[in-house]
Amino acid sequence: MAADTYDPLDPNGNITVTFDILKYTIDGYVARVTIQNYYQYRHVENPGWKLGWTWSKSEIIWSMSGAFATQQGNCSSFKYQVLPHSCKPDPVIVDLMPDSVPENTSYGCCKGGVLAAWAVDRSLSYSSFEVTVGNLEQNSTGYKPLNLTLMAPGPGYTCGQVMDTSPTVSSVIGGRREEQVFSNYKFNVIHLYLYLDTKSLNFT
Repeated sequence: MAADTYDPLDPNGNITVTFDILKYTIDGYVARVTIQNYYQYRHVENPGWKLGWTWSKSEIIWSMSGAFATQQGNCSSFKYQVLPHSCKPDPVIVDLMPDSVPENTSYGCCKGGVLAAWAVDRSLSYSSFEVTVGNLEQNSTGYKPLNLTLMAPGPGYTCGQVMDTSPTVSSVIGGRREEQVFSNYKFNVIHLYLYLDTKSLNFT
């Protein structure tokens, strides 16, 4: 690990961002995005995290639950349809607040972007949301998001390269059944202890 990314409070900690593709649609897919804070004693405080990326193709966000894109962007090419939630090629996503109406929420969301440290309260150390992605060719299995950026209070964070990992497996029906997503991508995010010039760094 480079010297400027060393955190003496927790040298082995990180924040992991996971994109799980839950199902495919006619022109895209539905994904669950989870932000997990594995730092033992470092919280993400108010005003919370902002997560950004760049689409690989011409993707748009049809809808979201548990979070929202800060800008809708130019959706003029969809003027004769229901407008997408966001047409930005580089959306920035923020968490919903705890008092959000139930129809806009999803499991694990709505903590105002605040993440507890892993060793302090694991139940509050993650946040997740669901996003419906479209405007891809039919039968597409999706493309990796690029240039992931995590913005949060403090000196800053730097994001590693995207990793293809084994699909996430979840227990349902009281642990009597396991369900597996189609595929997932993961990014590791490291806190910058000495970096002082900006709140975030990008990767390509």
